[in-house]
Amino acid sequence: MANIKSLLVLNIIFIFFSAFAFLFGGKPFLFFYFPLILLFILMIIKSPQKFIITIINLYKKTPLKYYFYFIIYLLFSSFILYLTGKTNILIFYYIFIKLFPIFLLCYLLSSIFIPKYLSIKTTIKILLLILFFGFIWGLLGFLGELYDITFLKNMIDTLSNIKQLTQNVEIMTDTISGIPRLRSFCHEPGSFATLIFLFLPIIYKLSLQKEKIFQNKYINYLIKKSLIPLAWLCLILTMSPIYLIFSCIITVIYFFRYIINFIHRYHYVIFTMFMIILLTILLFFFIDKNLIFKFIEKTYILRILNVLNNISDFSSLITIEASLGSRIVSFINSFILGLKSPLIGLGYDNVRFYMFNQFLNSPVPLTQENIQNMQIDIISNSGTAYNKSLFFGLFAETGIIGVFLYYLFLFKNIITIKRIKHYFNGTYYNFLCALEYFTCMLIIFSFYIPSMNITYVCFLLGLTNSFTILVKNKFTTLEKTR
Repeated sequence: MANIKSLLVLNIIFIFFSAFAFLFGGKPFLFFYFPLILLFILMIIKSPQKFIITIINLYKKTPLKYYFYFIIYLLFSSFILYLTGKTNILIFYYIFIKLFPIFLLCYLLSSIFIPKYLSIKTTIKILLLILFFGFIWGLLGFLGELYDITFLKNMIDTLSNIKQLTQNVEIMTDTISGIPRLRSFCHEPGSFATLIFLFLPIIYKLSLQKEKIFQNKYINYLIKKSLIPLAWLCLILTMSPIYLIFSCIITVIYFFRYIINFIHRYHYVIFTMFMIILLTILLFFFIDKNLIFKFIEKTYILRILNVLNNISDFSSLITIEASLGSRIVSFINSFILGLKSPLIGLGYDNVRFYMFNQFLNSPVPLTQENIQNMQIDIISNSGTAYNKSLFFGLFAETGIIGVFLYYLFLFKNIITIKRIKHYFNGTYYNFLCALEYFTCMLIIFSFYIPSMNITYVCFLLGLTNSFTILVKNKFTTLEKTR
């Protein structure tokens, strides 16, 4: 039992620290999933019949069946595309190596092994500790890069070098106005900003609850009190404007009732504070207006202002904000490609082979990144890389039917949570509410969120099944909740 728990904890950590992985079929696979694969092998060898019954019960009682429908459709549509000559036999390799294992292994990790061997309460603690140390790790690395402290820089660079060596991934070490961008254990700042954004509901719900999470009162106090400020500090230092805006939006929605009550109660104080801040800014502007401009230039407020000022002129936007421009170019061209085969799409991971010609006929100007991807394609003939989003990528690859089936799966997760959350209280109830909020965010912001195959996203979606299993077992394995 202890060995199984250790393997589970190790694999949960690997879900976040994907630098410790080796490529197989173009994706991190072997070492990354080794503990989980070993667990599946042990489970099947020990009791094949019990394993089959477990999968059948998951299929009957949880949203897993809807993901199976999506996979079955994907295989069927791929077969049609292959017969019509729109793709080759490698599309099945992409599905079984690049898509299916990554989602299903992480999804089944939380669906099967968590409630049986580790417990949901322990998993919640592990997730919060990973976030806490990830934030601290990122901040220390940021300070190392900012002040050229070799020891602290090496903390981040070591993970980056391992990932670059084993996965041939370009590590983003860009700066804004000479200031480095925080990336922690991710290979680029935007990926870490995505993680923080998606985990905000969990951080809010668990940090603000009255119930203890950790038995040690000092650790419990430290984690609960520090996670929210650490998350926002790290988010700001990733210097990713779009995720800062997204985070502000969901935070206002999350705390809307409290914000309205606070404004109603303290409106005189708020108005006074606003006037003081406004007068202070005006005073600095009249004393030395360069101070204001220097402040803007040294922060990524400049990036936000540039986007707003050039929102109507895309040619200027892609020059000033190349990262956002590259994504928009890819989203637009992915959507256009999807319209060429709107019902079943062009095949999973097959769009990149159409993207070169689509970029040549792009209705919007290309960024330098798009052009570089085309040049790489000419040399390698492996398809033009493009920035996927969950929605646009899914539409181009799987068409309207694929989008419908996958979003049906997400909606069924929300419906399941709404149905079972009232069976729980305390930390469990709060965590389920956070998962519900997280899944809604995934749907709403899917036009920009990179992929449906983010490992920690698959893991969190699978946790819905863990709670469902507890309800099904009539709380016989339910830990004491506070």
